[in-house]
Amino acid sequence: MSGYMPPAKTDNWVTPQNIFDELYDEFSFMVDAAASSLNYKAPTWYGLDHPNPRHQNGLAGGWSNHGGSIWLNPPYGRILKEW
Repeated sequence: MSGYMPPAKTDNWVTPQNIFDELYDEFSFMVDAAASSLNYKAPTWYGLDHPNPRHQNGLAGGWSNHGGSIWLNPPYGRILKEW
């Protein structure tokens, strides 16, 4: 079957560091609005497993309070509904 991809075993995907670094050089990201404790890319991050409950919902976050640009690589898979 052409184009078929089996289901992923994880929803925790990480943007390759070299791609992020190139974009960071231009945009200086200060917030990662859809991350986890294992893959965040900016000093301030929002994710379902963030230890601070106020940072567990990236869609309700006060992104503009942090200055700088916002990195957003939304989650994939079934967790997308939760996000």
